[in-house]
Amino acid sequence: MKQRIVLTVILLAMSFGITMTTNAQSKGVNWRRMVESAKRGEINIDRGMAGRVRAAHAEGADMRNPAASRLTGTWYVTVPGATPDQNFYAYQTFGSDGTFVETSSLLITLTEGPAHGVWEPRRNGAALTFELFAFDPATSTQVGRIRVRCVIRLTDADHITADTVVDFIEPNGNVIPEIATGPFTGERVKVRPL
Repeated sequence: MKQRIVLTVILLAMSFGITMTTNAQSKGVNWRRMVESAKRGEINIDRGMAGRVRAAHAEGADMRNPAASRLTGTWYVTVPGATPDQNFYAYQTFGSDGTFVETSSLLITLTEGPAHGVWEPRRNGAALTFELFAFDPATSTQVGRIRVRCVIRLTDADHITADTVVDFIEPNGNVIPEIATGPFTGERVKVRPL
């Protein structure tokens, strides 16, 4: 009897895991389809947002900007989707030496890996560039890399907003620029008392 209960629990857990993974994968980004659409000129990006990101990245670093130095730390980020259930979330960590790492809720979709990058202060915030690997979850093969360029503004000591532009880098190194744009917001992660 004990073995049947254990076996039933194991089967239920496996079923739950498979269902969760299948559901999560269906929410991931289909990078191949997105790239093909971009190549056909069928991507509609926010040109104003792309211009703001381009302008911030064209500026030189402003090491005197004290607001940007307050970006150092970890932030809980919300990236809005077309509907609230299509939002995804990330933890972004900005090092005082200009390094950056991110992990996101999209990792479960098997469409992308963790992100690594660099950031610099700008006159009105910070410029960030990071990259991550893109995968086809059906075949478990790498289909390229994603490059994200951002301009980040601190709205107060504990909140940020950002505009982003996404490029896709094919395995052969060919860059397909500006296949997506979008905003995100973030809240500082703080030490919380028990």
